[in-house]
Amino acid sequence: DWSVTEILNNLIDYLRSCLIMEKHRNKNKIALIIFFISIWVIMLIKTILVFAYEPESFFSPFYSTMLDDTWQSHFNVDLFLFSVAFGGWAVYREKSIVVGIAIGIFSILLGGVFAFLYLLICAKPWQ
Repeated sequence: DWSVTEILNNLIDYLRSCLIMEKHRNKNKIALIIFFISIWVIMLIKTILVFAYEPESFFSPFYSTMLDDTWQSHFNVDLFLFSVAFGGWAVYREKSIVVGIAIGIFSILLGGVFAFLYLLICAKPWQ
């Protein structure tokens, strides 16, 4: 089970370890960290901007086109099924079924904003 204190301590340890990594041994780890943080920041900024302009239509643009015969529908179904698969993997991976289900639900509802941060935590590149 993850508590807020444990998550914050892990994040602090992670940031501290980023500052003291050895360059020659940890190039791949640093690249992974930069990759996940960059993607997460991009998704977070995009989410904030879209939510600021269209807060009332959080779900409707995505789910309303799923039954259409368009490429947008194909993309939405593909992304939704990927999110379900990611959520299923989180349920399988976590030791606590309650935490796994919560992570699965968050990954489906919040997409990359949640999933990229979770992947960064799971990858533990600071260790």
